[in-house]
This record gives sequence, C-alpha cells and structure tokens, in this order.
Amino acid sequence: MAKKRSQCRSKSCVRSRKRRIRVDNKEVLPDDNRQNNSRVSVFEDYLYVQNWLFEKEFYRFLSTLRRPLPVCFRIRDNFEDYGFQQLLHEERAHDQARQMPGGAWQLPSSALQAYPRIRQWLSTQTAQGHISRQEFVSMIPVLLLDIQSHHTVLDLCASPGSKTIQAVDALYANTTTSEQQPTGFVMANELDPRRAYVLAHRCQATLGERMKSLAVVNHNATKFPNVLAPLRRISSSPKERPFDRIICDVPCSGDGTLRKDTKVWRTWHPSYGIQLHALQVRIAKRGIALLRMGGMMTYSTCSFHPIENEAVVAALLETGCVEVVACDCVRSLKGIRRRQGLTEWKVLDDDCHQVASHSDRPDWPSTLWANRKHHRSLQRCIRMVPHDNDSGGFFIALLRKIQEFPAIGGSDAKTEASAPVAGMVTPQAEHHKLFPVKDHNEKDAKVFTRGPTGKRQFQIANSLAHCLTNTPGSDKINLVYAGHNDEKMVAP
Repeated sequence: MAKKRSQCRSKSCVRSRKRRIRVDNKEVLPDDNRQNNSRVSVFEDYLYVQNWLFEKEFYRFLSTLRRPLPVCFRIRDNFEDYGFQQLLHEERAHDQARQMPGGAWQLPSSALQAYPRIRQWLSTQTAQGHISRQEFVSMIPVLLLDIQSHHTVLDLCASPGSKTIQAVDALYANTTTSEQQPTGFVMANELDPRRAYVLAHRCQATLGERMKSLAVVNHNATKFPNVLAPLRRISSSPKERPFDRIICDVPCSGDGTLRKDTKVWRTWHPSYGIQLHALQVRIAKRGIALLRMGGMMTYSTCSFHPIENEAVVAALLETGCVEVVACDCVRSLKGIRRRQGLTEWKVLDDDCHQVASHSDRPDWPSTLWANRKHHRSLQRCIRMVPHDNDSGGFFIALLRKIQEFPAIGGSDAKTEASAPVAGMVTPQAEHHKLFPVKDHNEKDAKVFTRGPTGKRQFQIANSLAHCLTNTPGSDKINLVYAGHNDEKMVAP
C-alpha cells in the first residue's frame, strides 16, 4: 500500500511539473500567430531595433526560436560510423537525417519518437563513447582551427567540455595505428573547481586512452599562466608562447541558446552583454598573449548581442596584434549557410533607448561603440542564425596572431602562480602534483602517480608531461586531472 501511495505521489509530481512547464512556456513563448507582428519582450525589441534582419525574415527568425532544437551528434571516429547509415537505410529515414561537416549528423527532434531504433542507437553509442552529443554550431570553432596532431591547444573556458573532446579527437584524427600517436596536446581550463572536476570526469568517460593527451586545469582565464616563462617573471620573448591553437569560447549572455533555455524570453536585458564585455575582452587578450606568432584563436559566443561579438573583436583588432581570417573558402563549412559579421550596431540601455556615444555614458567601456576603421575585418566574422540551418545562434571569429603585444604584463597577464580558488574541492597542493614512476615509461608517454605513495598510475603523453613537469613555469599550473588511468596499471 505504501508503495502504491508513493507511485501516486510520484505521478502527481510529474503532472504538476508538466503543468508548470506549460504555464511557463505560455508566458515565455508568445503565440506565433500574433496580430500586427507585435513584439512582447525586451529581447525581441532589442534585436528589432538593431535592424540586422529584414522585417519578414525577423519574424521567421523568432518563429524558429520557438521550435525545439534538432538532435545533433558527432561520430568521433573518422573511419567508422558504427552502423548509423545502415540503420537509416533499414528505417527508411534517410530523408530525416542531414549530414553535416566534421562527422556530424542532424535529425529533427520528432525523429526520436518516430524511430525508436534510432533513439536506442543514440543512447547506446553515447554511453560507449562512440558519438558526442553536441550542437553543430558549437563544433565550428574547432573545425575552423584545423587542429593537427602536432599542435598544442588551449581551451580557455572549457566547461562543459564538448569542444575539448572535439579538439582531442582532432589531434587523433589521422592516427590509424598505435605508431602514429600525436605529438601535441590539449589543455582545458575551467575557473570553477567543481565544474572542472565534472569536466574531467566527462572527458575521462568519453575519451578513454586519448586522455593521455589532455590536462584539465583550474585558473582564472584572464590570468592564465604562461608555462614557458619562469616563475615570477613576466614573459618578453616571442619564443615563450606555449600554444599553437586556442579555443576562446567566453562567458556570454546566452541568448543564442534560447531554443533550449526559454527563460531568456523574459529575463534577457541589454545590460547583460554590457556587463560582460570588459571580461570578454580581457579573456581574449590573454589568449592572444599566450598564442605563438602565426597561431590561430577562435573567439566565440552563443549570443546575438553585437556588444559581446563584433565589439569585442574590434577591441582586439585595435591592439594591432591580430587579424580576422576570412572563412569564405573553408572546406570544413561546405554546405553550411552563414552570415557576415555586423559593421554597425546600436548601443542600447535596458529600456532599448539608444546611447549615441561614450560621452553619454562615460562609465561604460569605450569599446562598446562601432569603429568604422575595422568594417572590412568585421565582415569576415561568422554569424550563425537559427532559421538558416535549423540551429541555435552562434558567433565565431577566426583570429591569427601577427604581432606581439608591446608589453605583456599588468594585472591581466601576471605569470606568477595562481592562488588556489576559495572552496576548492581538494585544496592540498600535493594532491595536484605528478610523481614520475621510474622504469614504467612507454615510447610515446610517461607514467606518473598523483602522490609520492600513490597506487593509481597515469599515462601522460610526452609533450604534455614535459609541459606539466619540466617547463620553467610548470609550477604555476593548478592541475585538476591529467592522463589516462589504466586500471591494470597499479603500483605494487
């Protein structure tokens, strides 16, 4: 009897939750058949005033935002599809699936209900780590970087880890045998310690042996340490730049994710982007400082807000250290509709009233306003609009470093060891150190334990092991997790 009452309460909770969702959606998602195309939220007003879409297209854009996102996933192996195309043939569902660049596939959300075998296949392959569930627009930054097996890669703001996993897979893209191991590595950074541990756990569950080319670290992205510069010394040599490729997917207001996070309709305000702008510029500048000459960095957000997108890129161009690389002929985006970056935009307050110049709001950063000098460069940026590819919203700029900063220093670029973050899960510094295991090294990896008497052993790729233990600034790294832990490898 108690069990039956428990089940009834459970069903009641489910029903009430569904009612709340329906009510919330009714409040948040206005009816598509509105008279006179009226706008009902600050978010809609803001985008309408910016005038970067024609009016008829604008309401098609809003209509797309009200529909659920399609199912998108990436097959991680370049040489195997794990029977997916055969399954499509058997289910006669070829017309439902769209093949995207980079090993990605996209299916309408309704396909999971219509084709149970496809739903089961997705669940099984995700659990086995053969596929990675990731929205296609989120894959574009890594595709544009064209990561090769010898590249050293930094993911500055890595959580939840989809791009990190994609970057590690790119390192291994052309390795068909154990003899062709990559000589590069990926370092994934996350500011919040708990999220960093979740990131490490997700990567470990998905990547398997490829974890030996990945390290998860815990730092403030605006002060990420330079491991090639000695402790307590500011780097000045161009040779002291540790990374060939950097993924800079900065914190943003997130209005591009509205199709899966509908509360944006009622909570979004222009001030969100204005508050984040300075932080985004600082993170991106720190990324450029860590980039080798000629190296590439993608700056990206899941936002439509030009203050978080083109305005930040213009601020980076103003330094003279980077150029925006045109992506018109990039093979990795073949068949994908994309739009140019904006060259003009309005700076609006929370009432959607225009603020004409910096003199009207001297407390706001001067880089919020458009600069005519960079029009041609800003057009090379990429805007992904939902109704073009049935996707979320996304912004990407591919940047190439062409010059060093006049002086790398100041509060944003100190190379001293980062202080541990308050509330860290494991505050003992010794827990994060690596201790080499003698006579257990392999051709392409070294073996470490996490303590002087540690039992668990970790294989770490030679290049990554050198970065973490033998560089002048390796003591500055606040390591969370590194390497592949083989359960068969246990110290006696």
